[in-house]
Amino acid sequence: IVSAGATKAAQDAQELDAVPADLSKEEAKEILDAYQSMEKKNYYELLGVAVDAGKKELKAAYFKYSKRFHPDRFFGKNMGPWKDKLEAVFRKLSEANDILSEEITRKEYDKSLKGGPVSGQDASGDAAKSSPI
Repeated sequence: IVSAGATKAAQDAQELDAVPADLSKEEAKEILDAYQSMEKKNYYELLGVAVDAGKKELKAAYFKYSKRFHPDRFFGKNMGPWKDKLEAVFRKLSEANDILSEEITRKEYDKSLKGGPVSGQDASGDAAKSSPI
């Protein structure tokens, strides 16, 4: 019997073996890891910041990740199916930045997370160690 984790790892390995010539395996792995983890993370986790992060910290985190995942970084390269993954990651980062950078939308977003401790916080409300994208 093959576990779901083993099956997923095999699928990831197959996908990484089919990387277009214009994309390094390291770049492909970074894109794949970000793409697969982005739906499991809230916006704070995506940007790697604490829930109480200020605008400067948010901006710095967004610029750090947007440089890594901006589609223009790969302009003119043959990305094959990786282009869609890269664009999805960049859209999610941009969405996180847009929501968290505006006070009103951030408050609404924070309210939507209030069902229990915000993911990225422990029960005391302290920021948990989370690896961003």
